[in-house]
Amino acid sequence: MKWVFCPLYLTLVMKFLFKSYIIILITLSSCIKELEIENSTYKQKVVLWAVLDIDSNINLKISGNKGINLNDTLDEKIADISLFEDNVLLKKIWGEKITGTMKIINFNVLAKANKNYMIEVNFADKNIISQITTINKIIKPELEFSKGEGAQFKYTITDDPLIKDAYRFDLKKYYIGVLYDSMLNKVIDSNYTFIKKYDKFDEPSINYNFISFYENNIQHYTFPVSDQLFSGKSKSFLFLLSNPISNTIFVPSGTYANGQPIRNVLVCKKRYAVVKCLKISNEYYQFLITENKNNAILGTSYYNPVNLYSNINGGLGLMCSQSQRTDTVWVLK
Repeated sequence: MKWVFCPLYLTLVMKFLFKSYIIILITLSSCIKELEIENSTYKQKVVLWAVLDIDSNINLKISGNKGINLNDTLDEKIADISLFEDNVLLKKIWGEKITGTMKIINFNVLAKANKNYMIEVNFADKNIISQITTINKIIKPELEFSKGEGAQFKYTITDDPLIKDAYRFDLKKYYIGVLYDSMLNKVIDSNYTFIKKYDKFDEPSINYNFISFYENNIQHYTFPVSDQLFSGKSKSFLFLLSNPISNTIFVPSGTYANGQPIRNVLVCKKRYAVVKCLKISNEYYQFLITENKNNAILGTSYYNPVNLYSNINGGLGLMCSQSQRTDTVWVLK
């Protein structure tokens, strides 16, 4: 049997398919509904932010929260702002204009250790009150330093069993000596200081991956460790300081030759490490944990909707405290 190609037959089939396609489109079009965009769920809130530090001025950052849309911002309000110490009025500021733009209120008052602080913001229609925060000093730690190539620095904290708080660390290593040009073999600087940050590559057990955006910069402090994890309210932290026999180290110069970095030689005369211990209140700890989980967007934490820790009654934000201690450990004098 022999098949013969028929142009007329092909034309009829194409017309039938085209008409069928049009009918299907018309039928389906009746099922399509326009997507209705719901109104923004933005609710105006006042945001307070105050981190108190011993012997430092008490400052309050205050603004309205922000929503997803550009016009999601706080209407201008007038507020009286009060600072209390141990439930006694310490300072009051009258008639401050509060908008969606952040404003810094300086109370010109130094925070004191073992004192309780609270901030209250009074509007015509409502009051916003922070929870009380207490600044506690760091109890003097025990410092131990072992010698040798695998030198370790042991930092032992004894904590107050009646107070919930947490600890963070920042450690830098300092190398001071004579800096030589490794290619020209000449002295570049006879008293050069090279600073090396202590990070997770030095000690994997201490987590430096924690990133915080609340001050629009990345901090180098470790992930906070709650004192609830302490055994008997005492905990030791180990830092490897790498104390090799040779006092010669290589310092990157930032220039390249034949695709390879040129390194300058530093012959150390002095070597030491500086460890900063930051004791933070439990409120601060709770905020940092939730911020890390939420991965706050756009460099600010209290966008709407928000799922971060807040201890501000009637608003959003944080009232917390911290204290810092700095210790120096000499490796080579």
